[in-house]
Amino acid sequence: GVYHGSSDNKEQVAVVCHGGLGGWWIAHLLEIPLSLVWCGFFLPPSSVSTILMEHRSPEIAVPRLTGLGDVSHIYAENLPQNTRGLLTNID
Repeated sequence: GVYHGSSDNKEQVAVVCHGGLGGWWIAHLLEIPLSLVWCGFFLPPSSVSTILMEHRSPEIAVPRLTGLGDVSHIYAENLPQNTRGLLTNID
């Protein structure tokens, strides 16, 4: 997608949501069919995904997915990763 904005905007926004909404939003922003996101991507519980709105001109920005489903903060605290949402082949 292409979005209009100001190139001098350096604000950061944090969104906390369920994996279903997170997948839908990623699909919407990146113009990826929702069925492909739901079937092909996995967003672990408590994971962090990062989207950068990259300015291509002073008024135009495009979303760039720079991180998907990161759980390094979970591992850093020696906590177990929750695989809820994966149906098979997980120990």
